[in-house]
Amino acid sequence: MSRIDWTHGPVPCSVCKRPMRNGNRKDMEGWEGTVRHAAHGLCDACYKRTGCGARQKRRRARKTPQGVTEAGSTRHIRTSTRTQPTGPGRPLVYTWQPLPGDVPMVHQEHEAIRSLMGYLRATGLLLCSRPQVEVRHGQDALLRLHVRVRPATGSAKRKTEP
Repeated sequence: MSRIDWTHGPVPCSVCKRPMRNGNRKDMEGWEGTVRHAAHGLCDACYKRTGCGARQKRRRARKTPQGVTEAGSTRHIRTSTRTQPTGPGRPLVYTWQPLPGDVPMVHQEHEAIRSLMGYLRATGLLLCSRPQVEVRHGQDALLRLHVRVRPATGSAKRKTEP
């Protein structure tokens, strides 16, 4: 499908034939009496009514993992659908408070892993699996790192001592 050329004014919706404007348009001068364009040559209303918008909404609902709702709260907490790490060692969940401000999540994850490594070094433990990150968004944001650990022994203990 080719892009819509908006330089010649409003374009009719392919279903209801109402004149449409670009959905990203800020100023309305010269576009009075138009409806917002959604996608695929359809206005917002037709897009939602026909299968396109509804189909995408159903697809998103299928992909979204079921979260947990805190008792007494309407806030929905998204949790990872990953399973716990398996293999040697015992499971450990390391909780880390994200940095304040507009810091990218990938940077936050690496800061949490660095903090985890400092904790393991201080407690004499070794990492046995890659950290699996669980993110809880919202006002009380958290990062949880799920790992498997074992006590450091012998030369590994000497090399990892602080």
